[in-house]
Amino acid sequence: EYLKPLRVGGEVRVDLVCVELGTTSFVASFAVVDVNTGVECAKARVTHVAVDRESGKPIPLPSVARGLELRV
Repeated sequence: EYLKPLRVGGEVRVDLVCVELGTTSFVASFAVVDVNTGVECAKARVTHVAVDRESGKPIPLPSVARGLELRV
């Protein structure tokens, strides 16, 4: 979602937080921040789902992915 303009050549920071953790999925929230002003210029939420490669059906998140949630 667009919130404020950014200048070409300006420095940005992207903050990433896991906001929901389920059995087969997690939701990540992103914020694009202008480093010079501290103003949030854009934000997004993305749902990631673990799927079986052959069937395409949801499967439980691997334990390594569940452990990463605590460090994001």
